Amino acid sequence: MNFRQLSAFQAVMQTGTVTAASALLRISQPSVSAHIANLEHNLKLQLFQRVGGRLLPTTEAVLFHQEVTQLMQGMGRLKNFASSINNLQTGELNIGSFPALASIVMPTFIGSFLKKLPEIKLSLISEGSFPLAELVAHRQIDIGFIQMPVDDPAIICKPFFETAFICAVSPQHPFANKISISPQDLNQQSIIRLMRNTELWRNIEKTFQNNNINAIFRYETDLADLACSFAEQELGIAIVDPYSALRWNKQLKLIPFDVYIPANIYLIYSRFLTHSLLQKSFENELQNHLKSDFLFTPTPNK
Repeated sequence: MNFRQLSAFQAVMQTGTVTAASALLRISQPSVSAHIANLEHNLKLQLFQRVGGRLLPTTEAVLFHQEVTQLMQGMGRLKNFASSINNLQTGELNIGSFPALASIVMPTFIGSFLKKLPEIKLSLISEGSFPLAELVAHRQIDIGFIQMPVDDPAIICKPFFETAFICAVSPQHPFANKISISPQDLNQQSIIRLMRNTELWRNIEKTFQNNNINAIFRYETDLADLACSFAEQELGIAIVDPYSALRWNKQLKLIPFDVYIPANIYLIYSRFLTHSLLQKSFENELQNHLKSDFLFTPTPNK
């Protein structure tokens, strides 16, 4: 018993003749007759009586037809459901992101993304890089966006997006009207330092050393968002990732730094799960969103 035999059976039940059934199915009359004969053989049931060129259904055929109709309706629903999956009209996505991206960039992007896909379920959690890696490794979230690469055999970690650190100053700062800030500008300037035990700050310190920048470090915090709040209080210059600075674009002057300090985003996902169509769409559109929002960053110095 196969789908073609069941389709021929349904067509004959509907039309009453092989000729009409063949026209309905757009196959030859001998093919319809062969499908019916094979179905009766497989089921060991007589489904039709041949009377005057017509096929009259037996009682057994009527009972069987009820089950076949339910089956066909179920297959139609499955086809529609598969179409919904393919068109991203159904599905669920569990995402993790580092705090600045999660609270500042993601809401705007997710809002526009879900307006096009109103039936999609989505969850977003905000965590640091290593907690997110644990969640991905244990398959508690589908994908994560982190600032530092991780090395875990259960995880695939790859570069997703790169932009540059920028300088954030208060509107009253002497540098507020600068188009860009050079390393020499930072000599003897008050710099709000991010915590020294982070790889991000080590990259900044290396830049300072390579360019002989003699800055003043009086204030320190562990979050770029807090560094921006210190800058708003005119305590100095904050060198931060543009994702965190985006929240402060009305209170502070955000100025490119002439030295390129990369602010990376890495994508992580389980090595043991395939990417869904929904995940791929989310990643592609987020990447385009980031490119459109952070084009003001400087070109890397050679």
